[in-house]
Amino acid sequence: MNKQHIYYETSDYSIFTISPLNRDIVESNVNSLIKSIAVIGQGSPINVIKFRGKLWIGDGQHRLEACKKLGIPVTYIIDETCTDLATFMQKMNEPGRKWTNIDTLKIYVGLNNKN
Repeated sequence: MNKQHIYYETSDYSIFTISPLNRDIVESNVNSLIKSIAVIGQGSPINVIKFRGKLWIGDGQHRLEACKKLGIPVTYIIDETCTDLATFMQKMNEPGRKWTNIDTLKIYVGLNNKN
């Protein structure tokens, strides 16, 4: 059974929170996306989760930054299937660029795991 998503669109970029558990934004990726989005549009929406009263970005922080720089609305979906921020972050990012040891370490440090 396919789950249908509700697509939202906004120019109020301040509603989004970029998680410290996510990987750092790479400016060269943003610049590449700016070129692509300017020609063909955003394509995939950014994926967010409602967690502790905020919309946290799990996938799409580079697309958000590109849309900001272009001054265009960003399309997003809210993932209703996950309620834990760390699990959501890993779930959203594993299919893309491989997680490095530093990326994984950042998750545990962000969660105040001393081990």
